[in-house]
Amino acid sequence: MTTDTLLEQFLSKSNFISAYERIASKKAAGGLDNVTVESFGNRLDQHISKLQKEIMEHRYVPKPLKSIHVPKYNKENEWRGLALPSVSDKVVQAALLQVVEPLGEKLFMDSSYAYRKGKGHYKAIRRVEHCLGNRKKSWVVHRDIDNFFDTLNYDRLIDQFSALVDGEPVMTELVALWCRTGLVEAGGRWRGVQSGIRQGNIISPLLSNLYLHPLDEFAARLRIDWVRYCDDYLILCDSRKDAISADRLIKEYLKEPLCLKLNNSGLSPCHIDEGFTFLGVSFRGKGRSIASEKLEKMKKKMGWFLSDKSNGSPEEIITKLTEKVQGWKRHYGFLNPTEQFSQLDKIIEEKFVKLAASRIKAGLWDTSRFEGLSFPALINSSSGDRLKKLKGLLQKIVSELKTEALNKVQSAVDTKVERGRRRYNREHGQDGYLIVTTPGHFVGKRGERIVVRYKQKIISDLPVIQLKGLTLSGRGTSISGDVIALCMKRGINIHFVDDNIGKITAIVSPPGGSSGEVSLLQITERDKESGLELAKMFILGKVKNQFALLKYYFKYPLNQKNGYGKTFTENRHYLSDLIDKIKKTTGIYDPDAIRQRLMGLEGAFGATYWAVIKHLFRNEVTFSGRDRFGANDVVNSALNYGYGILYGECLSAVIRAGLNPMAGFLHSYQSGKPTLTYDLIEEFRSFVVDRGIFAMFNRGERLENGEDGLLTLDARKKIIKSVIGRLSSEVWFKGRRVTLQEVIREQAVNIKKHLTGKVKYRPFLGRW
Repeated sequence: MTTDTLLEQFLSKSNFISAYERIASKKAAGGLDNVTVESFGNRLDQHISKLQKEIMEHRYVPKPLKSIHVPKYNKENEWRGLALPSVSDKVVQAALLQVVEPLGEKLFMDSSYAYRKGKGHYKAIRRVEHCLGNRKKSWVVHRDIDNFFDTLNYDRLIDQFSALVDGEPVMTELVALWCRTGLVEAGGRWRGVQSGIRQGNIISPLLSNLYLHPLDEFAARLRIDWVRYCDDYLILCDSRKDAISADRLIKEYLKEPLCLKLNNSGLSPCHIDEGFTFLGVSFRGKGRSIASEKLEKMKKKMGWFLSDKSNGSPEEIITKLTEKVQGWKRHYGFLNPTEQFSQLDKIIEEKFVKLAASRIKAGLWDTSRFEGLSFPALINSSSGDRLKKLKGLLQKIVSELKTEALNKVQSAVDTKVERGRRRYNREHGQDGYLIVTTPGHFVGKRGERIVVRYKQKIISDLPVIQLKGLTLSGRGTSISGDVIALCMKRGINIHFVDDNIGKITAIVSPPGGSSGEVSLLQITERDKESGLELAKMFILGKVKNQFALLKYYFKYPLNQKNGYGKTFTENRHYLSDLIDKIKKTTGIYDPDAIRQRLMGLEGAFGATYWAVIKHLFRNEVTFSGRDRFGANDVVNSALNYGYGILYGECLSAVIRAGLNPMAGFLHSYQSGKPTLTYDLIEEFRSFVVDRGIFAMFNRGERLENGEDGLLTLDARKKIIKSVIGRLSSEVWFKGRRVTLQEVIREQAVNIKKHLTGKVKYRPFLGRW
């Protein structure tokens, strides 16, 4: 009897059918090609035959991955990037996994628990309990690998996989293709990959365990107790000395040969009595419970799942909710966390009632759809009790809704539409801003689309109707006259920037601009009461928004306990007094003296603001203070670059409003300098730029200077995305929701109205 080769097993029709059924059972989402699992299954034989033939003839090429982001539910409100393959690629990956997974299971060690049949979260925790209780290990090191999936060494992984399948070339080539397939971001932007594997690929969990298998072997040779769950691991030892030694050796092995590094969040070796957390479980002495951070994540997850953004019928919501609850019971039920489960049950009930009420009220859900469904609970109860629970909740909801007047129905619809509009603006606000900063790129027009070419090849395009803004580097980029004419016709300014520092070098704007009357009014009113009032409002807006940002960060417990909280507390009253002094600064007896006093008070406030801010940064970011010119540290470089982008927006707003940008009220006249732009930008700096830059650093995003001391291209792109995202975000302004870009433009118009006596200028004050 002849045994099929591994390749024959993989390519067999029965294996591919089984792979499809595996995908279909999980109701997996499709990829970029919009082919669903159901439509693929309608022509299953044809699709399978086509895939098999392409693979055998070496013509198979995976489709680009669809890039999506899902919340991590952590304190930083970060998002995890995932990549969705097409259904056809999922089927091929699942087919390969089904024949290779048994080989991996023969190879992998007992200490590896993630993504393996018969292993998992619960058994990993029980293994830790065994090490602590039966083997009396009392010293523990908990570590996790930094950005593991995205940074593992591609060449090493392919060599390992080839060895696993005895050098089988077709299967090895497939894995290599999947590892190197690029992603398409929202908006259609392609992103290539140079290392790592993509989370979302069906084959990735197996590959992750394969890559770290040598680490498990190395740990075994150290004769330590070792438990690994993907990129999260524990070292358990008899003594602190042994734990420190093992920790050092493991770190060295991760660095060489695995080319990996650890997160900086891990603690030094700790005794079991001090306590540690692993896989969401808190271990302290003999006590075991759900870790507080994990509990908060679970609460956030429920808040997200049962929010207005949640999609699905009543049956789907209850089914998914039941699956989540049962999963938590499997993972943590053995801890008997009665109090913690009770907290979660209460939150689940509250969130569900709120969601169900809104859906029933809007006519999206019918209470009859809940017939026969049970409400899930973490605290054990009978099926009859759970049926009664859901019925009681629905009766409560219906009763409360009936008390509302019928004339509120339209109001509810309007609210829902507004919510959708805001969600759309939040998700698509950055769409339409075309930024071209790489030398050699050309911006032209083809039909009804704006196209960007590089070496005659179109690398990006955008429908004309969607164009909102255009920014080009002053070096090495070019633009057609057709595009310039189009922008002028649509009232879109074209910004040219010094891409190294973000400074606007030129603006091309439609004909018009400042009239002689307005320019004269700006000059004559500068030293009068109205001009000095403007100067004071610019300063007041700046310091109030800076003060609000400091208070915003202070509300977080972490910042209250570190150097930030101490410095802010020590200076809080001083800053408040400075604001009062700015408010009270008045008089026209000596306009220059008034301006000097305002700028002196602002300077004192700014010095203290930055002295507090320098304690805000985490992730080993160093910031000694504000440096406006010639900055060589990455924080100042990032701030200066962000201000440069904001500066261009303010200059455009001033020109659009028909003001003379050279005639300011706070800043003195400087030949060739748009001092009015310097005035207007002040009240927007912290709200548009500072907060976004600070957040990027504290999220651990890599913003770096290159060898030339200037920001890298990747860093500049991230800053541009942050600032444009802030400008596109909606805020409350004078009783309505508008984008920050609209606020800036309206404030420029308000300067003009203030000078003519139509309104009193008041600065924009952001809500934090």
